[in-house]
Amino acid sequence: MSTYTRGDTPLHPQVAELLQVMDAARSMRVLDATAQRAFDDVAAAAFNANVPALRVEEEIAIPGPDGPMRALVFAPKPRNGELRPVVLHLHGGGLVIFKPEATARVSKAIAMAADAVVVSLDYRLAPEHPYPAALDDCVAAYRWLRANAASLGGDPTHVAIAGDSAGGNLAAVTPLRLIEMGEAPPDAVVLISAWLDLTMSSASSRRFGPNDPLIDDAALSFWRGCYMPDASRWAEPLLSPVNAGLSSYPPVCVVVGAIDPFCDEDVQFAEKVRAAGGDAEAHRYDGMPHWFPVFPQTADLTDYADRIGAFLRRVM
Repeated sequence: MSTYTRGDTPLHPQVAELLQVMDAARSMRVLDATAQRAFDDVAAAAFNANVPALRVEEEIAIPGPDGPMRALVFAPKPRNGELRPVVLHLHGGGLVIFKPEATARVSKAIAMAADAVVVSLDYRLAPEHPYPAALDDCVAAYRWLRANAASLGGDPTHVAIAGDSAGGNLAAVTPLRLIEMGEAPPDAVVLISAWLDLTMSSASSRRFGPNDPLIDDAALSFWRGCYMPDASRWAEPLLSPVNAGLSSYPPVCVVVGAIDPFCDEDVQFAEKVRAAGGDAEAHRYDGMPHWFPVFPQTADLTDYADRIGAFLRRVM
């Protein structure tokens, strides 16, 4: 067992290896959107090393508020014409970097575990497109899937939304926006290592955030400022959904690592949904870091995909 720890937690050797590599890389980091995006393709290739292809992998265009939006579609082998549930997937990257390719590993895992059509959206990024541009894109994509899922082999009456890291923020707030506008929300919500509190004030954020090798406070503060420069708004429910009223919220499944700075806000979100009378599952994995389903070193160390698949089959 490696002696590398987070807090008082001894880590699985593969987790320790990942964190040591990322910790060393922080010294070369530049907090600039253009500089960070220069590594998008390299990162996507690394994240998806040895991930097998699915029977359906295609690129489509979805009408959006600012023109066509690119999206990737993933699905297992066709089911003799039977329609599958649909999952709108929103990738992580601080709302500033990455494309759907970065989290193709997760999209494919959900597609296989839930026997679903997964549509991963290339939403607009900050700082060029600050809040609420990305949220507007997600709402538009969800509406389009409700109307056009059958064209992808999906069932328009069973549409869920999922997101990881900053994409988890968008997945959490899209239902809130729809409810606010008097529209039916998604049938289910899946949140993976989700950034649900832009004030960065939870106990886990204070404990792990200052020196986290993957998403330390410096990186999060930079991304937060790109997405919403006005600090007086960071606690608003459509920016920090952990602060939202959740009485009409859809069934939600939360997946988070116990040494993720976002751990406490994610678990709190599920608890708030349950307290409001909703259906919520929270799966907290000891010794797992932020975004663990994305990295080849850690993606297979838990049963997270099976948990998500079981949840989606149960509620949809």
